[in-house]
Amino acid sequence: MATINGKALVKDGKPIDRAYSNGQLVYGRNYFLNSSGSSLDKWVNVGNLWSITNDSIKGKVFTSIPSVAWNGGPQNSLYQRGLDALNGQQVTVSFWAKADKENAKFHSEPLGGAKTFNPKLTTSWDKYSYTIPNLATAIVFFMAVDVGTNYYLSNLKIESGNTSTDWTSAPEDYI
Repeated sequence: MATINGKALVKDGKPIDRAYSNGQLVYGRNYFLNSSGSSLDKWVNVGNLWSITNDSIKGKVFTSIPSVAWNGGPQNSLYQRGLDALNGQQVTVSFWAKADKENAKFHSEPLGGAKTFNPKLTTSWDKYSYTIPNLATAIVFFMAVDVGTNYYLSNLKIESGNTSTDWTSAPEDYI
């Protein structure tokens, strides 16, 4: 039987990757560490563009205001190494985001650009997700694109499979 151990779903002392209820996926293990937006620890913050701020709805979140437009490469990005356990698998990336301007351009992709995701953000918190058919690298980037736009990110998640489940912290954040 699986139990909650300090907010992580574990069975026999080991994190569980997926859980189902009545045939429906209800939990997918998050492989991003410190993904709530409360700490930049474990994240690579290119150009020190990203910081932490308090949001009235989400609490502590990642934020950035680019001074240079993103036009490819890792500039303006936040990413995390160490996703080796997911290499070669189908994965789903999800995150909550908003900007201080409507239709703000945002970009996310795995290293190498095998699958790109370019949502236009609103000024309200929305959940975004996309599936990468075969994660060939152990890095997924999140890029702020527009100069002078304030971007906000929270509850970033990468999980195996093609279904986005509710955000949970990584088990390693607690055990």
